[in-house]
Amino acid sequence: MKMERGVTWKAFLIGGVLSLLLSFIEPYGIHIIGGSPLCADFSTGGALLLFFILIFIVNAVWKLLHRKSSLNPKELIIVYIMMIVACSIISWGFVLNLLSILAGFQYYASPVNKWGELILPHIPKWLLPQGSEVVRAFYEGLAPGTPIPWSAWIRPLFFWSLFILAAYFLMIAVMVVFRKTWIEEERILFPLTQLPLAMSQEENKSFFPPLFKNPLFWIGFAIPFLIYSLKALHSYFPFFPEIQLHKGFSIFRHTTYIHLNIMFEVIGLTYLITTDLSLGIWLFTLYAITLTGYLNMIGWSIGSIEPFSDPSIPTVAHQVVGALIALSFYVLWRSRSHIKNVLKKALGIDRNIDDSEEILSYRTVFFGGLASIVFMLFFLVKMGVPLFAALFFLGIAYIIFVGLTRAVAQGGVAYGRPPVAPFFMTTDWLGTKSLGASGIVGLGVNSSSWAADTRTFVMASVANALKMVHEKKIKEKKLVFWVIVGAILLTLLGTYTSGLLLAYRNGALNTYGWHYKGLPQFMGKTIRELIIFPHGIEWKKIFFEGVGAALMLALIWLRNNFLWWPIHPLGLAIGSTSPSQWVWFSIFLGWLLKVIILRYGGVKIYKQLLPLFYGFILGGFVAAGVWLGIDALTGMTGNIFTLG
Repeated sequence: MKMERGVTWKAFLIGGVLSLLLSFIEPYGIHIIGGSPLCADFSTGGALLLFFILIFIVNAVWKLLHRKSSLNPKELIIVYIMMIVACSIISWGFVLNLLSILAGFQYYASPVNKWGELILPHIPKWLLPQGSEVVRAFYEGLAPGTPIPWSAWIRPLFFWSLFILAAYFLMIAVMVVFRKTWIEEERILFPLTQLPLAMSQEENKSFFPPLFKNPLFWIGFAIPFLIYSLKALHSYFPFFPEIQLHKGFSIFRHTTYIHLNIMFEVIGLTYLITTDLSLGIWLFTLYAITLTGYLNMIGWSIGSIEPFSDPSIPTVAHQVVGALIALSFYVLWRSRSHIKNVLKKALGIDRNIDDSEEILSYRTVFFGGLASIVFMLFFLVKMGVPLFAALFFLGIAYIIFVGLTRAVAQGGVAYGRPPVAPFFMTTDWLGTKSLGASGIVGLGVNSSSWAADTRTFVMASVANALKMVHEKKIKEKKLVFWVIVGAILLTLLGTYTSGLLLAYRNGALNTYGWHYKGLPQFMGKTIRELIIFPHGIEWKKIFFEGVGAALMLALIWLRNNFLWWPIHPLGLAIGSTSPSQWVWFSIFLGWLLKVIILRYGGVKIYKQLLPLFYGFILGGFVAAGVWLGIDALTGMTGNIFTLG
């Protein structure tokens, strides 16, 4: 049965199987092996790894046996879309965050921290697994042969799933609104789609895409693969040379640290983005580090570092989030004409407006999005959040998501997160006194899973998916929506299962990684302090957000009015975040290589060298995946090559 022209149901089935596979690989790799995260960031390394195996081995053999039934380029892209959507949900995106919060707030409650008095009474029972043994066994493990208490988790996970499905639908709807402006009118680059599109190209009578027949690709692939493998072998056999790829030094009287990390996949990804953007990222990262260090040295501060804004102090973090918000409003303003058309079509004012190229009709986008907002508001209010605070929180969260998605789509930003989490922007703008204890707990618990340490989220993956659908000319676009929904549902089910299996069979206390132990203790302590020490509106932080917004608008004006202006404003919007401060040096190296190649070799040489940098990207992620597999067989831990 045809799902759409050129795409059969086998693409959906294979994509579903691989999405489920990722939902088991990622939690096991992070928490049992203590290895490289592959689904933590916008780079979606896990999807690239499995896509490479699918094309280079599975589909090649399939073509050898029966070419007509093998996956064609459109089907391959459908499979890849499902995997990048899956990557945005599994770990830092949602599920592993959620499981740890639901169990951890109960397990770590004690007479000393008084969470049982200050926090737990404000969380509705239908949102938490019930039973002290259920929670204890999650962290300490079950005795051999003891069944996992699935029934205790069904009710809370059902209600949390309703909320996140509403949030995801709204993310998809927002991207449908922006698709035409971004892809057809502005023609922005979507650099993160270039490698999978190149990998899915097909030649007649060939088992492999043209990219895989280019020697430069394999040279680029071999460099990170061999270097990362030598580092891993050193863990097994110390006589292998240890290659140092991570260095750094402190500045401003040891108050701030600068990381100098060489990550080949980051260098490769940087080669795909414009030089003005890569210049902006590393330059504004150094600006954030320098300003943070100087203010730390002289002892000037407007407050302590806020959770998920580290290592930047509030003076810097709030400048950057102000810049990100200004960028989002600029994007909205540029799309204002099309947004009006969407509303006209949705409300039946102008039925001649064409929405046949969208994965959802504009009417569905409008009324479905409105229903999602109403449901999320209702959910937050039931959690004890005042309506005005719930409105502000959702508004600021989606404004931030739009800005970050624009950075991913236009600039190919592979590593980033909100400079200030939406929860803390809400408490800064409204004051915790106006929220009350129930509002603080409700927003803190709710946001911790999907809108706090958000290094990846569904909206960004959907943006890249829509670009690839456009490039591959997949005509029946309405069915792509169900492909995305299928990936979401399968990944939620798969990761709920794998996350609970992992915790109950091994004991969450025995795992590596951040989620099970670090996140609940971190957020519980933060929420407790906000309740005990309430504050009003943080005017100083709001002032610096205004400074950042003004800087962003000035940079946008310079870029739009002076062709010679060399710095892309997107760099200011992400430069202070922890991911940027870990990868900035690799971005600098990628920028430097591209500048030299363009200056002395021109566009022709730049294009000829693209396969080399594609190889850097794929070789880095494949090496990380291969050593995850080897370490899983041998019991070795701690071989991390991607951003942890």
